[in-house]
Amino acid sequence: MDRLSDTFSRIQVAIQANKQSVIVLNSKFICRILDFILKEGFIYGYKIINKKEIIVYIKYINNQPYFRKFERISTQGRKVYVNYKDLKLNRKYRNFSFGVLNTTKGLLSVADSLSVYHIGGELLFNIVK
Repeated sequence: MDRLSDTFSRIQVAIQANKQSVIVLNSKFICRILDFILKEGFIYGYKIINKKEIIVYIKYINNQPYFRKFERISTQGRKVYVNYKDLKLNRKYRNFSFGVLNTTKGLLSVADSLSVYHIGGELLFNIVK
């Protein structure tokens, strides 16, 4: 299991157990992902404990988690790349709750990619509210 899938699994298990925080493994990529979902308001924050671990503070509203789950789209064995035209024309991508792309401009939501930057990239995951 790669680190991103491990991180998502740990967060989902913590949500199911109604935990306020969870410890995940540290890496630069995981920090970029956490920065992005923090900026978009899906978590309260995170704190690097040491070189190997990060504590993630999960966001709840009225004792309900702010999001239900992460859907992993691109994996290590199966990379999924989409261009701007596919994102624009294919309803499957526009119906995502909150799809995340890894692009040359950094991590972008599908909505930002369509409206502002007009670029595609690797479709990493979708956050289901």
